Amino acid sequence: MSEPTQTLVRRTAGWPAVLLAGIATFAAGLVVLSNTGGWGVAIAALYTIWTVWILRQKIVLELDDNALTVRLHNRSRRIPYSDIAEVAPAPRVPLTMFMGVALLTGQPWRVDNADAFTLGGPVVRIHTRNSDDCVVAVSDVDQAIALIKARTQPE
Repeated sequence: MSEPTQTLVRRTAGWPAVLLAGIATFAAGLVVLSNTGGWGVAIAALYTIWTVWILRQKIVLELDDNALTVRLHNRSRRIPYSDIAEVAPAPRVPLTMFMGVALLTGQPWRVDNADAFTLGGPVVRIHTRNSDDCVVAVSDVDQAIALIKARTQPE
């Protein structure tokens, strides 16, 4: 009998989100209070739009019958369970590594020689047998590890 598909979602949260929102609000307030003209308004508007865009990003980790799929923005990677050697906690990756133009490129991001799907916060590292490892941000590291191990190491 096949297991139902399980989906874990991680959104940008915590102090980086508060910091981004605070800076956007502060910048917009400075523009309103100063006489910067059209350029100041344009820069504040662009920063605010960029902040909202960053805050709306999410990482989706989907566990189906044969593989897990991780998605972030316009990137995705599918890893068959048979290719997973181990899954373990990994060091946190700061959100600041991914706040720039990299989000728009769709190119693989790399952290410690692994594909990175992260927006900061707690992460798991999926060690693979036949391809590059993958680092994925999750809301609950222990839950993610348990769910993946349940599918890669059946009893």
